[in-house]
Amino acid sequence: MLLIAKLLLSLITRNMSQLTHMTLRWAVSLFGIQERFLIHVLKMNMRQLNVMNRVLFFNKAIFY
Repeated sequence: MLLIAKLLLSLITRNMSQLTHMTLRWAVSLFGIQERFLIHVLKMNMRQLNVMNRVLFFNKAIFY
């Protein structure tokens, strides 16, 4: 059970960082993009990553 949870978490976090990277590359590749939108995307991704970090920390507190 513990192993499955750890595996799932590592999978989710890896996908999150890939998503962030892809979103940034997509945003940069569009030349006519508004700065405000890019900042919004960045903030959104940072918020999601913060949530993931909290979840990871919470699970560590339970499992270890």
